[in-house]
Amino acid sequence: KFNISLVSPPFYIIERYSGPGQSTDNYPEFDDWMVKFLFRSIWNIWDNLDDQEGYLAINIANIRGCDIVGPMQLFIEDFLDGSNWEGILTFSGRGTKDVPGSVYVWKKMIHHEPCKYGAAISRNLWEPTVHRSLKDLHPKLYSRWLDLVTDGL
Repeated sequence: KFNISLVSPPFYIIERYSGPGQSTDNYPEFDDWMVKFLFRSIWNIWDNLDDQEGYLAINIANIRGCDIVGPMQLFIEDFLDGSNWEGILTFSGRGTKDVPGSVYVWKKMIHHEPCKYGAAISRNLWEPTVHRSLKDLHPKLYSRWLDLVTDGL
């Protein structure tokens, strides 16, 4: 298991890598890209982070009218067990021009509590002040994720 994963996935339509097999070639529709590429990638990374000391840091941004950040944050809050929001790091440089870049950070802290039947349950250690959910704000993405999980990722 890893202690930290710092990722900078493609920003959907401004992906600029050479060669075949780009994420937007595989998932040209935005909702499919979000669920089958971004959510699946984040799910796989999360599964390989240490349960108590793992950090996920994602450099990503909304781009050209595509809301990437909001649904991504809700996906992490709703589906990644033990996700605890740490904050946002900002940076600037040649590629960010006049707008600083953002790195969104979560800590994985699986807290196991014994229950009366002897099994352990896990829960997030924090609760947001205002509860938002992917299901409520992005029901199409929520349904597509559940379909993907049902089909075995």
